[in-house]
Amino acid sequence: MKREHWGSFLLGRIDGGRQEDFDRELACRNVRVSLWVLPLIILFEAFNVCRVLFLSKSGLSTLNNCRYFGLYMGLLLATLLFFAVAVCARLGKMSPRAVLRGTAVYVLVLILWAAGISAMDSRSVDNGGVFMYVLVTTSVFIYLRPWQSVAIYAAGYLAFAVGLEYICCPGGDRRGLLLNSLVFALIAAVMALVRYHSHAEDYGNRLTISRQNEEIRRVNEQLNRLVVTDTLSGLYNRRFLEALLPERWREEAGRGGPAAVIMM
Repeated sequence: MKREHWGSFLLGRIDGGRQEDFDRELACRNVRVSLWVLPLIILFEAFNVCRVLFLSKSGLSTLNNCRYFGLYMGLLLATLLFFAVAVCARLGKMSPRAVLRGTAVYVLVLILWAAGISAMDSRSVDNGGVFMYVLVTTSVFIYLRPWQSVAIYAAGYLAFAVGLEYICCPGGDRRGLLLNSLVFALIAAVMALVRYHSHAEDYGNRLTISRQNEEIRRVNEQLNRLVVTDTLSGLYNRRFLEALLPERWREEAGRGGPAAVIMM
């Protein structure tokens, strides 16, 4: 693939000057999903915050609980903020480009949160399930620009690897978990790229079909006009009279009034 093709592939540009309309469509899809999912995340994170504060025996007296509390509270605040963004977008108070940027920032926060939670959980269980689930889920339900997908999933994997190796589990052999999470990050990035470009191709096909239908409609109007008009004078001809007269005759017959025709 040529360099300019790679650039267009990663940037996800839409030809024909329809980028703004395409961004609006993606933003509407992301907002529709967010308004359903974000309240669930808010409730879940609020429960986790209360669990650490009130249901845990040690509360915030241990470093481990403080870390969990910070992660839960951080995601809760970020989700509340992005929920406000989604509501404003639904009310038409934000541009599609701003919504897409906000979506990318929130997905990055969500993946970094999942990386932190999974790294913390790996202190006791050698499992990065939360991180891997979030990677795949975001790639399936949220539309990101190709370069954003690559950057976000790469940053998430690096954060998980750093947290696993140097913060939460220093000295442990986590090569299998790192390899599995790398595979999931690659799968998520590929899925996000495929979904974006598939939707872009579908959008282009819909535009082409719409333009073709409009051209067919215009040509049909021209043909109909040629059929019922005289080419020299531009006046309606006998075909127009034969098509119009029965309909007008039925209308007047239904009213019971008189009808007249004048030909000049």
